[in-house]
Amino acid sequence: MLRFAGADDAKMVIFVMDHMESIGQAVVAVREAFPDLPIYTRAWDARMVQRLLSLGATYAIPETMPTAVQLTRDVLRAAGVSKQAATQLVNESHDSERREIERTAVTDKEGSGICC
Repeated sequence: MLRFAGADDAKMVIFVMDHMESIGQAVVAVREAFPDLPIYTRAWDARMVQRLLSLGATYAIPETMPTAVQLTRDVLRAAGVSKQAATQLVNESHDSERREIERTAVTDKEGSGICC
């Protein structure tokens, strides 16, 4: 099915289905058939991000992250923090969280047998 859908010529694949187990299964199937194809996914939360990354997703983002980022930025601005400082604080926090998620996913991939 992946080849029929054009995966041989794809630059990337993106999974944003509502059923997270299906996304996990799709990541595994794509990774097995196309080891070098970038896979972008949406997840429920940070734990699901870790799971998807450990299964072989190239990138995963929790569905709540954009809302949380915007809320944090807006609250900082409402509290009197400059736009530049608020953006810097939000970006630093997001980068730190992303590194921790990726670090944990690498650890999980190396030995915990996480599966969808």
